[in-house]
Amino acid sequence: MKKLFCYFTFLVASISYSQQEAANWYFGENTGIRFNSNGSTTNLTDGKLNTDEGCTTISDSDGNLLFYTDGITVWDKNHNPMPNANAALGNGLFGDPSSSQSAIVVPKPNDSNIYYIFTVDTVIQNDPDRGFNYSIVDLSLNGGLGDVISTSKNINLLQDSTEKISAVLKDCTSKSIWVITFASATGLPSENPNFNTFYAYEVSSTGINPTPVKSTFNIVVNDFRGYLKVSPDGTKLACANSTSGLYLYDFDVTTGKVSNQEAININFSHIGKTQSPYGIEFSQNNKRLYVSAYYQTNQENFLNPSSQYGSLLQYDLTATNINASEVVIDDRQMYRGALQLAPNGKIYRAMSATYPVGLPYLSVINTPNELGINCNYKHNAVALGRNSRQGLPPFIASFFSEKINITRNKSNSTYLPLCLGEKYTLTAEDIPGATYTWTFNDVKISESDFDLEVSKAGMYKVTVQTTTGDCSNILEGEALVAYFNEPIANPINDVSICSKDLASFNFSTQAKELLGMQDPLIYYTKFYKSQSDSELDVNEITLNLTNTSNPQRFYTRIGLIGNTTCFNTNISFLATIFDSPVVETVNPTTICDTQTATDVNITNGQTDIDLHQFDNILLGSQDPSKFSITYYRSISNAESQKNPLNFSYYNQTPNNETVYARIENKLNTDCFVISSPISITVNPLPEFTNATLTQCDEDGINDKRTTYNLLEAVSILTNGLPNRSVKFFKTLNSAENNTDEILNINSFKNTEDSQVLFTQIINDNTNCFSIAELTLKVSINKINDYIAPPVCDEQNSRDGINTFNLNDITADIQSLNSITFPINYYETYEDALLEKNKLKTPYSNVNNPYEHILYARVENNNACFGIGKIFLKINELPDIDTQETIYYCLNKFPETETIDAGILKGNLSNYSYKWSNGDTTYNTQINTIGDYTVTVTNIFGCSIDRTISVKATSIASFNPSSIPINVIQNTPITISVSGEGTYQYQLINSENRIVIPYQDSPIFENIKAGIYTVFVKNKDKDCGPPISSTAYVIGFPKFFTPNNDSINDTWQIIGVSNMFQANTKILIFNRFGKLIKELVPLGEGWDGMLNGNRLPPDDYWFVIKLQDGRTFKNHFTLKY
Repeated sequence: MKKLFCYFTFLVASISYSQQEAANWYFGENTGIRFNSNGSTTNLTDGKLNTDEGCTTISDSDGNLLFYTDGITVWDKNHNPMPNANAALGNGLFGDPSSSQSAIVVPKPNDSNIYYIFTVDTVIQNDPDRGFNYSIVDLSLNGGLGDVISTSKNINLLQDSTEKISAVLKDCTSKSIWVITFASATGLPSENPNFNTFYAYEVSSTGINPTPVKSTFNIVVNDFRGYLKVSPDGTKLACANSTSGLYLYDFDVTTGKVSNQEAININFSHIGKTQSPYGIEFSQNNKRLYVSAYYQTNQENFLNPSSQYGSLLQYDLTATNINASEVVIDDRQMYRGALQLAPNGKIYRAMSATYPVGLPYLSVINTPNELGINCNYKHNAVALGRNSRQGLPPFIASFFSEKINITRNKSNSTYLPLCLGEKYTLTAEDIPGATYTWTFNDVKISESDFDLEVSKAGMYKVTVQTTTGDCSNILEGEALVAYFNEPIANPINDVSICSKDLASFNFSTQAKELLGMQDPLIYYTKFYKSQSDSELDVNEITLNLTNTSNPQRFYTRIGLIGNTTCFNTNISFLATIFDSPVVETVNPTTICDTQTATDVNITNGQTDIDLHQFDNILLGSQDPSKFSITYYRSISNAESQKNPLNFSYYNQTPNNETVYARIENKLNTDCFVISSPISITVNPLPEFTNATLTQCDEDGINDKRTTYNLLEAVSILTNGLPNRSVKFFKTLNSAENNTDEILNINSFKNTEDSQVLFTQIINDNTNCFSIAELTLKVSINKINDYIAPPVCDEQNSRDGINTFNLNDITADIQSLNSITFPINYYETYEDALLEKNKLKTPYSNVNNPYEHILYARVENNNACFGIGKIFLKINELPDIDTQETIYYCLNKFPETETIDAGILKGNLSNYSYKWSNGDTTYNTQINTIGDYTVTVTNIFGCSIDRTISVKATSIASFNPSSIPINVIQNTPITISVSGEGTYQYQLINSENRIVIPYQDSPIFENIKAGIYTVFVKNKDKDCGPPISSTAYVIGFPKFFTPNNDSINDTWQIIGVSNMFQANTKILIFNRFGKLIKELVPLGEGWDGMLNGNRLPPDDYWFVIKLQDGRTFKNHFTLKY
């Protein structure tokens, strides 16, 4: 790759630029990475920088850190903030960690102490954009650690700009550097800015030229986010504007002008998630452009990692249609990230899950010069240990100009290892007319051709110079040659491999055997499936071992790392694969204690355990002929095969025992597996007692056959212990094998006297059982039937149910049968026979009213004496109405009322009567208040009482103080009466019409003015006609219209008669208080005239002075 000779001379000038200026990167969350001169990398954990995006770093030509910054605070090489650039002290620079490229460092040409930090701000959280500024660092200050010159800090170049900044070497004559940013045409703040202008500022040995070279384009860019990059050779410029698009330009390093705008359209979109450009970078050969794009999610999902989607795209800048050359290198769920070319020629990608959440990795494009997937992208290739974020430090693009490869090796490395005695030809590009200068260990040698044969170790360099005008085009290359012994292939033992180890078998042991004492950092080892593959170095086994036959031979190659011609392929080895057993889990197992030849104790929790019972479970579907199984008491014994257990194992630990199984391949016992613990619980057998049941033969046939309730024997068989159940069998064999269980245990019929049954006595918690015997015996006995004395239905009940004291019946039966045995009672004969559902005393015949039969069983120690019937009878009570209430009118005294005994059905002569007043007839006469009781008895002697409550009542009488009744209009009428009864009230108007029908309330409300009659009647009983009284409601009309239409022609009060308030006075006044008219209540009223003249319509006031002295005032309206 050609580069200007001035680059070379500039690089060896006083500033001594080299790619090592970019050797140290600090970024993300206190993380970093160092690029070593041999091409390797080292993680850095000493950084103090914690940034969302923007950052930059600068080192010296030997790769020693000088300082780094997030755009605000500047940390020196000892990671301490510089005194004049410390955000904690409020004196930081005008960059921002949230700016895409918050800063870039540019050294001052020809001055090793002066560096310029250019910063760009951002608009965030109402913090105004402070534009494009620079500050000067003098490394001679602060004891040689450097500091920002306080008088040369935050010097403004543009008041407003985007978050973009880049730099590139101008030329070899001036050694100046272009610093480029992107802003609006004015560079001034605006509410709706349009970024369309590039500003190129020249940094020379005299300082910064504040007058930029401006390049304005006809585009609309509103988004200030995204990166700006210049190609390493300075010919191209790319500008990513997030949501406003991606553009490619030509850049003239001589003039600083930007030209030939070309829009790069991102065609890739993941399920509608359109990609926006953010990070960009050129390949070292300037032919490829890489873009890190992302999905611009909405604010609601801004912090949700699953809503993000990012991509890595490649564009071929040599293609006729660059847009059409788009290749998707990577796409996945992630956020945006910067791209940055590194000293080793690789491009690194920052990783972030969301804006505030980073990821602890960098991804790498290993060969960015190559097209498509040949660029060899590795995701999460560098594990940082701390989180990366969105930004990576930018550098002067010229740092990364490409050197030519004179070793011509595949790795493009300058390191050339050779075997002793091997000669090698270093080759530069054969350019006609070019001058070739070779050096060995920095000493010029006489060779002047484009190639050089080498045979000694050391550093070889070549410069290729062609003269083209003022500056010479220079190609430079270098090779570090080292010599080593030829590789020795040491023998490798044949191997036996268990199949379970295949996944982890990686030839590491075989590699050590092949290497022997040789250094693995110098010699490589490889493995193949054929000799030809080994010799041709093709189809190397790079993953874990996979065999195509068994056994199989594998072939090796040992060689010098970095050398394709110095190798040895003489060694092979045989690998045999043996199946590894797969062990299944055995669930905890429970067995019951049994007698053994040496242990007859069935309760000590120890017995012989058949361990073979676990074999099939452990093997599952595996072929048992391939594997052997042994059992041990511990894992260590199983692994060492020490003290295997007998397969008929007498457990050493009572009740609980744990064993382990070792399953191994019979052909290779090293292929084995140890089972998880097999837990065995040995439960004791339950204790028991043999029992006998004796039952009566009550069917009248003396054949010693009867029915038994076998459950009666359970408490004896189980010794009354809890958590026990019993099963019954006819034979011992059935009991032992749990077959032909007797199911009708509540009604089992014997087949012979003293028949023996066999029972399982089961512990319900363990399901272990013992076998006990149950003997069935028969007894023949009898008892006479008994008729209990009849009883009457209970008082207040007509359901034929009563309560019997069974103890009284027992005493009668014992007396009649001359016995003293206890007697039990049952509802049915079967219950009595089987002795189930025994009745308790007192007993009620709730399910069998009036007549019922019980069964009595007389027994002594289960030797049946007999079963007899007990007849119960309940007689009905008289059917009468037991309660009644009547009223007696006191105003009719001494008249009498007739009351009766209340028979509801039946002939009255079938009953006898006894009244509380001494009468014995069905009826009796009364005329006094009180309770009367009659006892009614039927022909069965069953009696019941009836009670009649006689209450007082009478007609009403008005209270004298309330007569006559009179109220003013709109006042409720309240009736006041006295008497013994409950009364109702009715109101009738003067036209004899009912205004309010009879009601319980004595109050009438909302009654119009007028004269009414009030009636009061007895609600309890008809004790006579209702009483009545006149009610006067005094009122007046609200208006009158004296127009001679016979309607409302006069005004007069209402509710006064010649019998009531006849002497009332009425005075009428006008609105001024003048007396207009005086009326008498029984006259025709006022016609609106005064002294023969009609008075005008108006409101008039009146005063009414009632005869009883009451007075009230109001007004009315005169209308026409």
